[in-house]
Order: sequence, then structure tokens, then C-alpha cells
Amino acid sequence: MSSVRIYNRAISDSEAAELANGHEIDSSALVLYHDYTRQHPSCLLAVEPRNPCADKSGLGNDGTPTAVEFDTVNGAVIGSTDSYINCGNDASLQISSGDITYAAWIKASDSSYKYIIAKRNNTVGAYSLSYDINGKLQLVGGISGTGAASNTAVNDNTWHHVAVTVNGTTVTFYLDGTPDGSYTLAAVTLTESVNLLIGIRDEYSSSLNGDMREAWVYGRALSPSEISDLANNLPVSSTNLVLHHDYRTNAPVDLSPTGAKLTLNGCTPQPDGTLLFDGAGQYASVPDCIPVDESWWAECWLDPDAIGTYPRIFDTGSAYWALKSSDSNMFASADVGATDAYSGINSIATGIWQHLAVSMRYDSGDGHMYASFYINGVQSGTEQDAGVPSAGTTDLFIGNRAAGDRTFDGQLQTPRIFRGEATVADIIARADERCPAGVAPSWMLGPELVTNGDFSDGTTGWTLGDGWSISGGLAVAVETSGSIYQSIASHVTGNVYRVVCGVVEIPIAGFRPILGGALGITNNSIGQSVDILSTVSSDKNIYLDAGISAGSVSLNNVSCRRLISPLAAAVASIS
Repeated sequence: MSSVRIYNRAISDSEAAELANGHEIDSSALVLYHDYTRQHPSCLLAVEPRNPCADKSGLGNDGTPTAVEFDTVNGAVIGSTDSYINCGNDASLQISSGDITYAAWIKASDSSYKYIIAKRNNTVGAYSLSYDINGKLQLVGGISGTGAASNTAVNDNTWHHVAVTVNGTTVTFYLDGTPDGSYTLAAVTLTESVNLLIGIRDEYSSSLNGDMREAWVYGRALSPSEISDLANNLPVSSTNLVLHHDYRTNAPVDLSPTGAKLTLNGCTPQPDGTLLFDGAGQYASVPDCIPVDESWWAECWLDPDAIGTYPRIFDTGSAYWALKSSDSNMFASADVGATDAYSGINSIATGIWQHLAVSMRYDSGDGHMYASFYINGVQSGTEQDAGVPSAGTTDLFIGNRAAGDRTFDGQLQTPRIFRGEATVADIIARADERCPAGVAPSWMLGPELVTNGDFSDGTTGWTLGDGWSISGGLAVAVETSGSIYQSIASHVTGNVYRVVCGVVEIPIAGFRPILGGALGITNNSIGQSVDILSTVSSDKNIYLDAGISAGSVSLNNVSCRRLISPLAAAVASIS
């Protein structure tokens, strides 16, 4: 169950359809509303691109994954060929001249030689942890083994905590927190010039073909009790900890009801949740979720460094949404490019965050999709034919297509995809939920339109309805169904506004803002109330509607600002 609503009235058939498609309706007589998830059931994809390879040691040794899938159960799902995590070769990882510890949680079953944590290539290397053809742990120093293997095989397709320490000349293996063999280290030539890789070694195509939950690297030999604590999820001193990846805790999460898993290939999740592409073949992918013979819409935040050769926002081998460099605009198709629809030209900027959306309306009469494009909540161009839809032939690729030759260059908040057609209010509300760091909450807000929103100047700017008064910097209503209101002189029908109110006291029946015929959601909670109002009439008054017959409501810090595009804001400031 994702949400529950109870109305003290019979909603109409059209209102029921709006709710089913994820749209808001008149909140009159809404007496209960519980939302148990961030995403509506109509959501088909909503990946939260957290960085699964973020280094928790504090030294910044983040990993860059290649063809690795992540989820919150198995962590990093490393494939059999060219699937790995590259951790670089920072000075903090060049520790082989002293004592070391490598440790990881793994589940593997291959009976061939596999690397777990490796710092070597074909000619030189430092220490690496692997298992041999018998499934037993081995320490590799330089380009050769340094002695005997562990006692017990680990490739039984069961989760194991594996570790190795080098303490002076003593090498000790550990399995599930318990010592599992040791030997005296032979002399070996160690070279630090290669990157530290997870799940593979450099210049070697055969990768772990298993799962890994966590990985640790220490510049000291942990004691047997510390290894036991590490295996049992107990605290261990971070002294000389140079790398700690937790692939489950930070796994990218799809918040849609589908719960798709995300595969990352070279595109790096940033701390603020964006994916970073450099135009050189990177991608993220999920199973295709684009519906056929049904309307859908998608949105994302995007900051291009450059617009190259038709870079993809997403591509399924059939439907795609992309950018066009020659006209600096968007285009989309439902039929592998046989029919392309375009936004207005010169509409996409580089070096700045902008919110993009495409709404694909399915016409059951002629069987075509028709695309409408939006930039920062404003429609760009007119609705255009995007062709006859067909089922995708690949996974849904984000930031590229399956061939790897349409890579986006810049930062991308991964797109969300929804069933149904989008309204402007839908697009703006979704954009506001996912503003990139430093952009929210004024990414496309015009100037403040309310006079005396904090009521510090008494009734100035406001007309008080029955039961309302101004007291102590608050607007207070007692046992009334009246409103307090003022005129927004610049309002015209069709404008979209963001209305914010501070709610200090609230009755069971709640209150809501009203402007231009648009009704806000009835609020029953103390705190900040935020409404997006897409107006349908020329009524210039903004009303704060008490909607009560008993009890009281107290409000402060009222704000009303029009939602406009950055370009429109710049023009307004010049004029």
C-alpha cells in the first residue's frame, strides 16, 4: 500500500481517474491522506543515484565501477568479464612497504583463479588478495604468490568474510573472523605504480563473477580480535584505515514500485546524488520499463558541460529522449528515430542546471505518440508526432544508448518515468522534489508577491474576513470558515505559483491557500505548508481559507512567488 485518502464527499469519475494517474484534485472534504512512499504507483522508474563506491575512510578513495550492478541485498554484483571497481592509486593506497590488511564480504562459486582486492598488472604489482583454483585464499605479492594458501575454500556460493594480514613477515588468512592458516612471507619485489582494483586485476579480463558487500584496506595488520569484530559488524578502530566501501548501504535505490536494479558503467555518482558523465562511453542501465500503447512522461535535472553527438538522456533501442547539438534543443522518438519530435531551438544551455521533461501522449485513434517538451516548467515548442511506439530492444540506458556512442557529457539527476500524461503542476512538483544541491528551492521562482507576509506590520496588505485578526506577528482565525486575503496585481490566468505558509496552530479541518481558481491541498499539520497552484481563473486574490467552524488556526511567514524559467527571470530583471 502506497497511500490512502478519505474524502467526506463522493468524488467524480474524472477526479478518480486523475488520482489514479498520479494527479492532484480538489481537496475539498479530504479528511485523511497518508503517503507511505515518495513515489506514486504510476511511477515506473525513480532511481536515487547514491554513490555505492563512496569511500567511508575519509580519504576520498572512491571507486569507479565498470559493468557492476548494485542493490541493497547483495551489494556489488560483479560479473564474469571486465566487471570491476577502480579505486585509483592515491598516495594513501601505496602502503605495501609496511603492514597491511585486506578484507571483504564475498559470495562466489567459480572454480578458477579470482581476484578480490588487487594491486597488480602483468608485469608489476604490490599485494593482492585472491582465491586459487581450489577456492582457497592466496596473497599475491608483486606478480607471483608469496607462499601457501588458506586452509578452507571460500567459493561455495555462501557469504563469507575473508581477510588477510601482513604483520612483519607473517601472513595470516581469516575466514568468517577466525584464523584460517598462516605462513612466513618470502622476499618479493613490490611496486606501487598500479591502481587498486576491486573484483579483478589490471590487464586481466576475468573478474570475480560474484557478489561483494563491503571491502576494507588498512595500512596496518589488524589483530585477531579486530578481524573477528569486523566480521561480526562490531566497531573497529579506524587507525590507518585507507579504504572502506559499503556497497549495500550506498547502493543506488529505485524508489518506484518496480524496484529496478541499476547497473553502472563508468558514470560516477556524486555525493549530492547526481551521475557524472564525461562523454566517453559511460552509462547506467535498468530493465526497460517504457510502456507501449500507453501515455507516459519523464523528467530529470541536467547540467551539460557540452552537447555532443545526439547525447541520450535515455534510450531503450526503440524509444529515446535526447539532446541535439546543432539546435541546442531536445528531441524524442517512439519508433527508433523514424519519426522525431523536437522542442524549441536554442532552449538548452550548458554549464547550468535546468529541469527537462517530456510528455508522450498516446493517441489510440491513429496509434501514434505525440511529444510535448518542457524546460523549467515551461513548454518549449508545440506538441509533435513522435511515431508509432514499439517495444524496447535493449535495457533502458541512461546517459547513452546500447551501442555506447551517444554519451551525455555533464551531470544528470537520473530521470523518473511515470504513466499517464503530465500537467505543468505535475512537472513543477516533481522538479521541486529533486532539486540539485544549491538550486533548491528557488530554481525558477520569481520575486515575492505577498506584502507583509510575516504580519509584522499588522494588517497592511491584508483584508481580514470574519473571525480573523492579527496578533503577535500571527494571522489568527477562531471559529470561522472565512478567509484572509490580498490581491496579487500581476496575476494572469495560467500562471503557476508556489505558496508557502508557516502553520503554528491548526484545527482538524485544516486550511488551504486559494489563488486564481486553484485550490491548495488542505493542510492538517503544524510546520511549513507548500502548495503549487496552477491557476485557471483571473481572480487576483490569494486567499488563506480557514475552512473551519470550530477551533483556531494561526499562520505566519506567508510567501507567494510565481514559478518561471531562469531565462524569463533574466529578461524580467533587465526590463
